[in-house]
Amino acid sequence: MEKIVLDTSFLIASFELKVDIIEGIFNACDFKYELFVLNGTINELERLINSSSLSRKQAAKYALKLVQSHKIKVLKNEIEHVDDALVALNGYIIATEDSELKKRLRKKNIKILNIRQKKLVMLEWKMYYKIKVKGHVRVDPRLFAGSNEESVRASLKERFEGYISKELGVVLGIASVNKIGEGVIISGDGAAYYDTEFSILSFKPEVGEVVLGKISDITDFGAFINIGPMDGMIHVSQTMDDFVSFAKSNVLTGKESKRNLKVSDLCRARIIAVSYKDVSSPKIGLTMRQHRLGALSWVDEELKKEKKGKKEWKKFVRNVDYL
Repeated sequence: MEKIVLDTSFLIASFELKVDIIEGIFNACDFKYELFVLNGTINELERLINSSSLSRKQAAKYALKLVQSHKIKVLKNEIEHVDDALVALNGYIIATEDSELKKRLRKKNIKILNIRQKKLVMLEWKMYYKIKVKGHVRVDPRLFAGSNEESVRASLKERFEGYISKELGVVLGIASVNKIGEGVIISGDGAAYYDTEFSILSFKPEVGEVVLGKISDITDFGAFINIGPMDGMIHVSQTMDDFVSFAKSNVLTGKESKRNLKVSDLCRARIIAVSYKDVSSPKIGLTMRQHRLGALSWVDEELKKEKKGKKEWKKFVRNVDYL
């Protein structure tokens, strides 16, 4: 079971953005989880109630009530500063809206839950990696005119940019050259070989990740979605939870829902398959059938309907209480 810790900024954002974070977390996580807050977070909320502006006081009161009503467990943080305590946690997912804290968490490869487009709770996956590599780099004689660093970087760029493998994913570029050892020339070759430590920037999609992308093409068998340096494929049966028909105008339409999927639609999809069988052209399969997936316009529509339904239910409850 995964453990999710809610920080002060995330709880406050629930009130300020009018987002049901408890329901949002449920929709974003397709795994069992337990919710926690640090006792330092509780202390921060109590301080906000006693010393902040009226709007912050209301937000802090709402956040405390949220923790109490949902019986969210409180963890004792050994480190005094709350952000330091969150970064030091091992094996937890951190729910936060604090941009500086997010940077620190990403450096430690800690999973993050945040609110996207001011309404959707999403689990942030790390598809982009900075990977340290060590090895011998061959520098062709035609590159000898530059400095060692320039020559080595040029050789690395030729060798690695666009390189694809199951282990590294798609290499986008050379992030940095960290260390260059003494050069060695091998008899009969003419090139120089340097023992080098360097970092690459790589794109590596993983099964289970939820991604945002734009529909780049639609065919009778499905839709192609751009998710960065690669396109993924959404089979027609996975575009929506409905019977889907294809029109010559390159539009997929749901029979019952009447939803349309068009080129350039911004969509939220989950990766369900990644294949490197043909290394030169990896295949990514995605689905949009699950709850809160699909074109963002569909998600907006769902949220509005649910909000309206909650208002009608509250009105009904009030009327019953009156009777």
